[in-house]
Amino acid sequence: MNMIISPRTNFGLAAKITLGTFAAIAGALCQAAEPAGMKFMATNHVPVFLPEYTDVFYGKKTRIYLDGEWQARLFRCGQRDYNAALAEHAACFQDPPAGADGGWEPIQVPCFLDAPYGSDNIGAAFLTREFTMPAEAAGKRLILHFTGIGWSPAVYVNGRKAAEYESLMPGWPTEYFQTDITDMARPGANRITVALFKFRKTLRLFSSGIYAPVYIDAAEPVYASEIRIIPRLPDAIRVRAAVVNTTGRALSGNLRAVVTHWRGGGPAATLALDDATWQPGTNAVEFEVRIPTPVLWDVENPHLYSLQLLAGDMTVGWER
Repeated sequence: MNMIISPRTNFGLAAKITLGTFAAIAGALCQAAEPAGMKFMATNHVPVFLPEYTDVFYGKKTRIYLDGEWQARLFRCGQRDYNAALAEHAACFQDPPAGADGGWEPIQVPCFLDAPYGSDNIGAAFLTREFTMPAEAAGKRLILHFTGIGWSPAVYVNGRKAAEYESLMPGWPTEYFQTDITDMARPGANRITVALFKFRKTLRLFSSGIYAPVYIDAAEPVYASEIRIIPRLPDAIRVRAAVVNTTGRALSGNLRAVVTHWRGGGPAATLALDDATWQPGTNAVEFEVRIPTPVLWDVENPHLYSLQLLAGDMTVGWER
């Protein structure tokens, strides 16, 4: 069974899964829906679970979490007038935003904007918050990740445009994307502002908002923007990675792929890729790793692996 690993999936070598197995998985998920002692943030009666419960890399990567309380406001308009509304209210992208002394209301992210504004109110929604850049992020590339957002978002950091994305097809929001904000961020206090079009929720259209976790990764000057892992049963994985070189010059070195058991961290396999060369920009890397005596995933033993790409003491990429 082939399986492509995206930033929102996990890496395991799976045995055959039956319909009964799926039922068992569903039951386990239902039992885990209300874990005892789990803490969450809440504003406007919308619970948001803390990152330590939702991010498998919590405490493992240098990551700035932007979940939690934001400030929001909505300017009603139709979809055709969305860009004009952004221009008219461009002062909301400033730092501090226009009307910071009034007109904004607290909102929890992630959330669907139907919760605070109702389904029928549509228009240009602005969401903003401050965040602090930690000292350990100095000298790193700052990669902003949205794991669920729509529609047609425009992203500003400290009053400067970082990205603007259009939804790719009718009925589907932008969803996942990442963008490098290194040149716009600064030590200490920063501000991020996102504008998006709030649609009227229908059966055909998804709702609008920042509806999944958003965070900033502090990455090395050479980093993997994407890693895809394709299991080759019974004992190998095929890896395809996009390695971004931001230094502006060609770099050469040895790249190591290290597979470990996720729980316990014991080594499972290592592959050395000698004399790797990365040109400025994005470089495609593809290789295969054999895992001796692999542990196959099943519902009774949901065994997972971790893959790290290392260049010397530099972590180029890491996925579970």
